[in-house]
Amino acid sequence: MTSRRPASARAPSRAARATVAFVAIHAFHAGRAVAAPEAAPQTATQTEIEVARRTFASAYEDELAGRFASALTKLREVRAVRDTASVRYRIASCLEALGKLRDAREVFLSVGDVPLGPTEDHAVTTSAMDHARALEGKLARLFLRVDGAAKEQARLEVDGVHTQLTAGSTLLVLDPGDHTVRLSAPGRGPQAIQITLIEGKESSLALSLVDPPPPPVAHPRYGNTVGIVTTTTGIALVAGAVIALVVRETAISRIAELCPAGTCPRSAQPEVEGASARATAAGPVAAVLGAAGGISLGVGLYLVLRPVAAPTGAGAALGVGGTLP
Repeated sequence: MTSRRPASARAPSRAARATVAFVAIHAFHAGRAVAAPEAAPQTATQTEIEVARRTFASAYEDELAGRFASALTKLREVRAVRDTASVRYRIASCLEALGKLRDAREVFLSVGDVPLGPTEDHAVTTSAMDHARALEGKLARLFLRVDGAAKEQARLEVDGVHTQLTAGSTLLVLDPGDHTVRLSAPGRGPQAIQITLIEGKESSLALSLVDPPPPPVAHPRYGNTVGIVTTTTGIALVAGAVIALVVRETAISRIAELCPAGTCPRSAQPEVEGASARATAAGPVAAVLGAAGGISLGVGLYLVLRPVAAPTGAGAALGVGGTLP
C-alpha cells in the first residue's frame, strides 16, 4: 500500500472532499446492474442491498450533522452487505472525526484494496491515500521495554489489548492521548501505569519486573527482650502484692493477740492502732500490685512464647517505572 501514496500530496481541500463525497454517494446509489461483483457478499439479496442503500444515505446525513458515532454504526452495517471503496472511505472519515486516528488510517489504506465499481472515481482512492499519509504524521509511537529475569514470561497489555513482546520490547503506533499499560508475570500481581502520548511524537517507557520478597520466616527470638522485661516486672509486682498481703495478715493477727475476745487493754491501744493502720493500707496496695502484676505477667509470657515474623524488608512484587521523553 505504501507504494501507492503520492510522493508530494497535500491534505485534501474542502472542494476535494466535497467531490469525493459526491462520488461516493453517486457510486453507492447507482443502479443494481452496475454494482461491482466484489462489492456485496453472494448471500446478499436485492432487498438487503436496497436496505443498505437507504442506511448509507442515513449514515451520510448523520455524518454531515456531526453524529459520527451513529454514522459509523450504520456504515459498518452497510459494509457487511456491500463492501465498496466509498463505504470504507466514509467509515474512515467517521473514525478520524471520533479521534480514532490509527483505525482511520488503516481503513483509509484499505480503500485501495477494493476494486472500483463502474461509477466510482479514482478520486476516492487518491483522497484516501492523502488522508492516510496525513494521519501518519499525527499518530504517536510508543517504545516499550521490559527488564528483569522474568521478562520472557511477562504479559503486556495496552488499553486492554495483549501486546506481543520481542526480546522484551515492542514498538506501538497509537492514537495521541491517554493510555493504560498493564504488566504482569507468573507469581506477580498485575500493575498498571497511565501514560499520555503527544501527537506526532515518539515516547519510550521502561518497565521492570522485580523478584518478589521471600516469605517471612518465623523467628522466636524477635520480641523476646520486651517480653522478658514485661514478665520480670509482672513477677516483681505479684511478689509485692504477696508481701502486702502478708503485712496485712500479720497486722490482723497481732490485733487478735492483743485483743482477745474483742476487748483491747488500754496499755495495748497504741500498738493496736498501728497494726490496724497497717492492715487497712496493705489491702488496697496488695490489690493494685496484684492486678498490675497479673496483667504484666500475662503480656510478658505472650511476647516470650509467641513466634514473631522476622523483618524481611519491603519490596513490590512488580515494579513499574518509566520515562516519557
